[in-house]
Amino acid sequence: MKKGIISLSETWANHSDTGKRMDDLVICKTEHDGSTFLTAAFYKEMKLSLLRLTPEREEQYRPGTILIGKVERKQQNTGSTYIRIGKEMYYLSGNTLRTGEELPVQIIKTPTGGKRAAVDTRLTLTGRYGVVSYDPAGEKEQGSLSLSKKMTAEQRQVVRTWINGINLSCFDVTVRTNAVSASEKDVTEEIKGLIGVMNRIRRDAGTRTCFSVLYEPPAFGTEMLCEIREEIPDRIVTDQRDIYERILERTEKEPWLFGGTACGKVLLYSDASVPLTAVYNLNRDIGRLLEKKVYLKSGAYLIIEKTEAFVSIDVNTGKCVKGKNPEETYFSVNLEAAAEAARQIILRNLSGMILIDFINMKEHSHEEELLRAMQAALKADPYGGRAVDMTKLGIMEIVRPRRGEPIR
Repeated sequence: MKKGIISLSETWANHSDTGKRMDDLVICKTEHDGSTFLTAAFYKEMKLSLLRLTPEREEQYRPGTILIGKVERKQQNTGSTYIRIGKEMYYLSGNTLRTGEELPVQIIKTPTGGKRAAVDTRLTLTGRYGVVSYDPAGEKEQGSLSLSKKMTAEQRQVVRTWINGINLSCFDVTVRTNAVSASEKDVTEEIKGLIGVMNRIRRDAGTRTCFSVLYEPPAFGTEMLCEIREEIPDRIVTDQRDIYERILERTEKEPWLFGGTACGKVLLYSDASVPLTAVYNLNRDIGRLLEKKVYLKSGAYLIIEKTEAFVSIDVNTGKCVKGKNPEETYFSVNLEAAAEAARQIILRNLSGMILIDFINMKEHSHEEELLRAMQAALKADPYGGRAVDMTKLGIMEIVRPRRGEPIR
């Protein structure tokens, strides 16, 4: 992975030199409502496409960390177990473990905002092209291979031939959809690397003392490299020296991380006169995600509101001119609205049931095409949002799993 230190002028010079706007993963700190957040933002051709915010706080362990925990107590009435890690207690679903037992666990949630922390006994390492899982409590004699259901039969056959020669050990290996757009070398090297790390965790778990750390996840923000569909960022740009150094150190030890050399450069932004957030207008972009109204180029706009039961998105014509053929105009506006609604759903991390009330159209074929357009737009969603159908009232139903907190 290439590295270097850049200034504001170099940031923009690189954009103009390539003849196109580059795809950048930006990692920095932002301020909102008096609080500081670690922020990772993926800009595709300088347009915000993916965003992760986490409050800056002293945190002993990040989600994804694997360590040795101790079963503190079991809750028979709820069928749950509490695992002690240092001074903290972590919730674990299920109560088949013995009180006092020590075992490797992976942190799923840290204690924030009064919410309980949680761990899992199934250990998972996620890469850009594959996922390797291992359950120490139910270790198998032979590993298993699964391929993404989103691959075509032909793609599955090709990818399977790539993986057939790899020793899966006792692990469950899943090859992700991203693999079909990568080279055999990048895919196999990453999966071999993940298996190697899991083998080390498995070996060390039998010799380490209680509360010992077996695995630490890569630097904040880099997990987004595994979430971005198809596009690989041209650069990783950060103004945080500790994150910059952690990325370099990790990729030197594990060069297969993040698709190997395919992900481009990691750069430390050093221009004190202009903050990195200003270079990308990041604070402005985040501020817009906190607003209910989203304007479209056509003059129409979206109204996004959350209720206890669902999220509603209402498409309004606004200043849009109907023209001589209102049906075609409304269809065009609805297509524009669908693309922006999908982008907002992903950026705001909206989840659960999402209902979109589009502008009424007379042609049933237009509704069908609109549904297909939304389904295509949601393919970029790393959390697997799905456009289910259009109701008789012309309302589109979308379901999206809950992962993390929404932007608010």
